[in-house]
Amino acid sequence: PVPDIPESEEEEIIDDPMEIDFVQKKDPATDVVTTKCKIKRLVIPAATVDPGANFPIITEDIVKRLKLIIDTKEKHDLSGIATSPIESIGIVRNVPVTFTPGCIIHSDFAVVKHHKPMLILPNTLLDKYDYDLLASKRELKLVCNGKEYFIPINMHKVKNKLEVNCATASQNNKSLISDQIFQETD
Repeated sequence: PVPDIPESEEEEIIDDPMEIDFVQKKDPATDVVTTKCKIKRLVIPAATVDPGANFPIITEDIVKRLKLIIDTKEKHDLSGIATSPIESIGIVRNVPVTFTPGCIIHSDFAVVKHHKPMLILPNTLLDKYDYDLLASKRELKLVCNGKEYFIPINMHKVKNKLEVNCATASQNNKSLISDQIFQETD
């Protein structure tokens, strides 16, 4: 309980800006799922199974190594996949992705420039193959040509992050100034 302030005392006001700090835990996905696959003769050791992606994505360096033709007339806004706005440089069509002999899926992929090779397989693509992620068994189930295939997966832990918010408030009711600091924790 707050003690009563005697009314006879004169009020004192803090004129200096006050800082309000609060920390909240950010809960990113705890695991990133990857699987080995192959496009033509190029082995992709860690294709990402990404439930948040809207479109299959491949990097330009993989496309060049495979000598695929990029259709630059069709581009996709992929700003939701990264912290900075990104647009595809084009699309490659009907790319065959082999998970195991007999289990080949075909898809169009948005092509992006990125400093590391990357292949992203979203739920929207894998749903066409009646996929099921069996995390406890470390397997990805796909149905190709009416047959079930169980493809090994790897689970990679994502470190938790803290978001530190700092807001400065002042007596003159000016708008708050807010800064955010992200910090990785183990």
